[in-house]
Amino acid sequence: MPQSWVLHIRASESDVSHREEIITSDGFEMTVVLHATFDGEDHAVSGSPLMGTIACTRPAPDVIAGTGKKAGAVTLTDTLTASLDGEVLTLTYSIFDGNQEVAKGTGIFERRRAES
Repeated sequence: MPQSWVLHIRASESDVSHREEIITSDGFEMTVVLHATFDGEDHAVSGSPLMGTIACTRPAPDVIAGTGKKAGAVTLTDTLTASLDGEVLTLTYSIFDGNQEVAKGTGIFERRRAES
C-alpha cells in the first residue's frame, strides 16, 4: 500500500489527462503523466515503471477503461468509475507479468477542490 497516492484527472467526452503523484511504501516517489483520447489506440505514458503506453476507452459516461503496455506486452488493466455525484473515483486494476496476473487492487479517491 502506498504512503501517498494523489490522482489529478480531467476527462471530456473525447479524452483524458491524468497525473498521479505516488509515494510507495518504501518511500520511492514517482509521477505518472498521460494524455489519451478514447480511441483504444496506444498513447505515451511518462514516469511509470509498469507501462510505456496506454489505450483508453469510455464504455459509459462515468467509466474510463485502460490497458497499459510495456514493450508491446499488456502489463496493466484498469477501470476508473466516477460516483453519480462526481465526488468519488474508484480505480480497480490488475498488474500482469506475461499472461499471469501478479497483483490486483482497488483505490478510492475523494474529490478535493483546489483552494482559491
